[in-house]
Amino acid sequence: MPRTKRTLVDADPNSECSMPQKSSKGKERATSGSAETTIANSIDASNEGTEDDNAFSETSCSHLGSSSLRKCSSLNTNPPTVNSATEPKFIFICRPHWDIGAEQLDMEYETPDDEDTSPADFVCKASVNDRSEWAWTITEAGLRKYEQLEKQALNRDQDAQGLWIYNDYTAYGINEVVDNWLKDFNTEVSRRTVSPYAVWAELEAVSMFLQLDYIDIWFQGDDCRGFAETIALVGKALLTGLHILKNHQLLNPYQPENGGLRNISIVLAMFVQFARSWTNIAGDHFGETKWVPKLGELAKENSIEIKGSYKFHERHQELLEPEEDSSPRNELKKRKKKIHFSEGTWGIVSLVDADSDDDDDIKDNGDYSVKGWKDSFKTYAKGHIRSGRKTIGGTQYDITKMSKFEKKRFQLGGESGFYF
Repeated sequence: MPRTKRTLVDADPNSECSMPQKSSKGKERATSGSAETTIANSIDASNEGTEDDNAFSETSCSHLGSSSLRKCSSLNTNPPTVNSATEPKFIFICRPHWDIGAEQLDMEYETPDDEDTSPADFVCKASVNDRSEWAWTITEAGLRKYEQLEKQALNRDQDAQGLWIYNDYTAYGINEVVDNWLKDFNTEVSRRTVSPYAVWAELEAVSMFLQLDYIDIWFQGDDCRGFAETIALVGKALLTGLHILKNHQLLNPYQPENGGLRNISIVLAMFVQFARSWTNIAGDHFGETKWVPKLGELAKENSIEIKGSYKFHERHQELLEPEEDSSPRNELKKRKKKIHFSEGTWGIVSLVDADSDDDDDIKDNGDYSVKGWKDSFKTYAKGHIRSGRKTIGGTQYDITKMSKFEKKRFQLGGESGFYF
């Protein structure tokens, strides 16, 4: 049986969104994602229903297509393209059930004897008339990009596709999805005229994609160094995107009266949570999460509070703090020695302190301009391009691109497949 994936959302500010609704074709729309239910064509699919989007009120709430994402504000009938320079429209979405789950788990340990506790007690109850503090929003362009990333991941999930190829196949497939995103981000920031809102849509999308259970599968793969380099470049992309926002006077805390990027705090928080997910599983052996303290410093300089998810500061604030010289990582570096021969006549062996910049560390030139990004992306791509290709990413791990004969070879319980 395909495993159930952790999707983006499961509850929302309005109680009427908590139950599945019927589509125009009479099929029940899922309230949470699974291997069979992904977020697909939600903006366009909403036009297929019987409801008129133009009559959609501020206090109503509806499913977006076949997705578990629900919109709690009126949609623009002509949504902006990803490259639009106009200020984007934000959609209110439901609080992700993985965030609710973290609260439920926490409360279960704090009050294990409370039998009256229900999932509804953990839904963030935002007023339908005043949602200025509701963290969970996304632009329409960001939502469409997120849908693409989740669909790419599903296509590379051997479990969901009923195949068994080898242990880490899906992990490499997810890395391919992230590489595709890095390539798209590079395209976006390399345009002659860069749209800061298009760049923000890219960052929104990947910040939410990096919360899905697919990421845990990715982290379990056996290419620790390669994945660490990818994570480091994701951080570089974030800092580059924020540099672009700053150049357009958009790197500011959101204030309802002044407008701006209303989800900037929660998007940055999700990037930090992503880094924490990696360090919890694999640690930080190559300096791949050094971008997190830099993010904290940049946010502080621009008066942006990184927050939004359950107990963010309690669980993740330490990652944002500058690394001290007394940290275990730096202590390890201080203890490292290397041996070389002195230049003396007798060639006496000498023990000399290793270079403070460990040879194994992933290099970061500290340049978060577009030029600095391009240099880092070029270096990364050179080391990650697979044989016979001209760029990173692609569809090598996309199972839907396989022929029927190839699929039959790996089909679970099939004529030539594996049995359990």
